[in-house]
Amino acid sequence: MMDLGEKIKSARSAKGMTQKELADKTGLSERTIQRIENHEVEPSVYSLNRISEVLLFDCTTEKNRIMKKRNQILYTIMFIWTLALCFNVFFTSFDFTSRWWELLIWLMTLIGVITGQIYIPYQKKRLTKISSRFDFCQFGEALLFFICFNFLSKLPFIF
Repeated sequence: MMDLGEKIKSARSAKGMTQKELADKTGLSERTIQRIENHEVEPSVYSLNRISEVLLFDCTTEKNRIMKKRNQILYTIMFIWTLALCFNVFFTSFDFTSRWWELLIWLMTLIGVITGQIYIPYQKKRLTKISSRFDFCQFGEALLFFICFNFLSKLPFIF
């Protein structure tokens, strides 16, 4: 599957334009065009609209399609986690007094996914530098995978 940057690059090439020409016509810098095509940044709505106008290519719809496909993975994980939780609550000796925190974490994660606070981020093609800031999105994603594995590992018929 081609990512958004590759699709913009192929649309630009099909029009016979250089990055410099696209930058001049969109009012964006050439470096911005390069970073978008190389998948180094997530393009802003403004940049996508400007590029769409020049290339006659609906970048915003394409970006939304790619993000929806990426987040389907997260929705699938939440669905499996919900099934595992329901199985634990209804078909095993689930002790609410000692395991209430599992329900709380599930609920908080579910709310985070529904509201869009936890999502699969725009993935860069290559790591250009190591970021020292704490990325809450990646933390939430790691927490979600840990909790799913924790629940699934407690199911006797799977493990």
